[in-house]
Amino acid sequence: RLQRIVSRRLAENARPVPIVLRDGVTVLVRPLVPTDREWHHEAVWSASAETLRFRFFTSARPTKRILDYLIDIDYIDHFAWICLSAEGDGIGIIRYVQPRDHPDEVEVAFGTHDSWQRRGIATMLLGAIGVAAEAAGFDELVGYFVNDNVGSEALFEKVGASFQRSEPGVREARVPVGNAVSLLRPDDAEALRVTVADIVTAGGLALTDAGTPPDEPPS
Repeated sequence: RLQRIVSRRLAENARPVPIVLRDGVTVLVRPLVPTDREWHHEAVWSASAETLRFRFFTSARPTKRILDYLIDIDYIDHFAWICLSAEGDGIGIIRYVQPRDHPDEVEVAFGTHDSWQRRGIATMLLGAIGVAAEAAGFDELVGYFVNDNVGSEALFEKVGASFQRSEPGVREARVPVGNAVSLLRPDDAEALRVTVADIVTAGGLALTDAGTPPDEPPS
């Protein structure tokens, strides 16, 4: 609980990182926080059937319980970036979740608002989640996508992913974290690295500090 509190407070205080897209438009990237709940839920509920199918493998609207799980994150084993327009509107999200049976890898999932697709946001966010995963000590990103999601396939191909069949109609892509980070300009990667480093490690440091007795006063 202490771990979660410390990381959440740091995430809430993090300054958005400005990043210029390939078309020259500047967007802002910061950690997803609980106050994003209303926008996040509304964005999912209003998404097109195809966007939902690409993101959740079904065109049915996810339940509130699932959406709450996606917003109530611990920033260590489950981390998410939100991308905002210059006006502060949410336009994209990417996250990783660490499966307990594979401690060196994280599953990554992302989505972009319908009106902002095909502008390089997903590419930028894949680089950003690579930065977060690297800071947390993970080596590999794993993504799953439906066979006809050509956008996701092209994105994973761009970073040299290895592909295999996961289940009927679904493919799996595996990407070294460093390959994802290379999608970013070096200065953008460094700015995100500075933002995320304390958030994904502070929980562990807090637990260590909590168990360390205070220094003895001088005699």
